[in-house]
Amino acid sequence: MKQPVHSVREVLSTLAAEARIDDNWQERATSALADMDEAQPWYIRTMVGFGAWLASLLLISFVLGVSLVTTKGGFVLIGGLCIMAALLLHYSLNNDFTDQAGLAMNLAGQVLLAIGITRYQSGTDVETLLLTLILINVILIPFYRDRIFRFLATVFITAASVVLLYFWEWQASLAFLAPLLSLLFLWLVMSEDHLTVKGYDALIRPLTTGLLVGIFGITLLSTFYVLPELIHDFEFYPQPWISTLGFGLLLLFAEYRILRAVFGNGQVSALVAIYIMTLLIILATLTAPGITLSLLVLILGTSRGNWVMTGLGIAFLATYTGAYFYGIESSLLIKSYSLIGTGLIVLMGRWILLRLAHTEGEKPHA
Repeated sequence: MKQPVHSVREVLSTLAAEARIDDNWQERATSALADMDEAQPWYIRTMVGFGAWLASLLLISFVLGVSLVTTKGGFVLIGGLCIMAALLLHYSLNNDFTDQAGLAMNLAGQVLLAIGITRYQSGTDVETLLLTLILINVILIPFYRDRIFRFLATVFITAASVVLLYFWEWQASLAFLAPLLSLLFLWLVMSEDHLTVKGYDALIRPLTTGLLVGIFGITLLSTFYVLPELIHDFEFYPQPWISTLGFGLLLLFAEYRILRAVFGNGQVSALVAIYIMTLLIILATLTAPGITLSLLVLILGTSRGNWVMTGLGIAFLATYTGAYFYGIESSLLIKSYSLIGTGLIVLMGRWILLRLAHTEGEKPHA
């Protein structure tokens, strides 16, 4: 049955009537549409951004050259000035050139400021440098309203935190960190509509994408678990099965929230079959948490119509599967049999689901 189609005005009017958005939604919607119409083509913006980065890098190279002969206080002063100049450009001018130039100055200012603060210690301390950069990015994310910066800052915070865990020899916590970050990611995705209506779209989307990339990076470390020639008595990702169970619980919850609306209450057999297959996949991939994580991202991306998320999930699934199978200590023939068997099981599961849906009155889809 064809679903009814509602216009944007009808949707916003309904939300306003339910007091979910402000009364001035018409002005805000008109302003947003005007901004969309004034946006330049992507290739023009790319060339403008390239020119801004080139010009900024020349300026930053000069500033860095001057900073190298200054004291530690000079690094702090120049770094702070660069960050303030970037904020001033961001809030005073609104065009692609100044946005990209300000972003370059912002990143350079962070590095100079962190180096200056680190120099106040007796020696070069990588931990202090990373902690300082993490703190600077956490402070700047709410104020520097640039999507690219917020994405890069989220990825950097996640990566720097992982490096610190290795410095402190707390890598055993990675098995818990990845599912916890995935829980935050799942909440952001599930709450995206509500947060967007509240006006947090420019903050939520880059944070969600950056967090997803960070989770992918952490989980990819679990593939070193099957590379004994690289370990040398050092565990990169201890007990990956903990992450698999965490991802599995999130996957089951996402399926419960999403598939219940897809199948309805009249197709219990199909839902039960999906849950059983999901449990079998979780148990079969206990040492490979990336597979369960990929399924979670794929079901979320597909249900939301987010093709970026779906594409990232497919790309990570292929990358993780390749890295994992490459590290397994078995012959190519055994690996081939494993892949063939897995493919046949997936096809059989799909056939069973279509049969169940057809039996309960739903026509199978290709």
